[in-house]
Amino acid sequence: MKQGLDYPGVTIVYFCHDGKGNFVMAKRSTNARDENGRWDIGAGGLEFGETVESTLKREINEEYCTDVLDYEFLGFRDLHRRHKGEKTHWIGF
Repeated sequence: MKQGLDYPGVTIVYFCHDGKGNFVMAKRSTNARDENGRWDIGAGGLEFGETVESTLKREINEEYCTDVLDYEFLGFRDLHRRHKGEKTHWIGF
C-alpha cells in the first residue's frame, strides 16, 4: 500500500524565510514524484514514529542544509491532486 494513493499521506509543508520578506523556493526536478518543473515552497513526508517538529527540522536540514531557528504552525489543508492519472490525497500541516 502506498501513502497518498491507497490512504491519505501526511506531509509537513513549510515556508522558509529570512524575516525580511524573502522566501526560499526550489524548482522541482524531473525526478520529483509529481509536479515536475514547478516552483515549491518545501515539504516532506511524516515518517512512522516521527513528530511533526522533527520532520520539519529534518526536511529543512535535508533540503536547505540549515537548522530551524523558529517556527509557527499555520494550519492544515487537504491536498487532492492527480499523479500519473491517479487521484492522490495528502494532509499537509
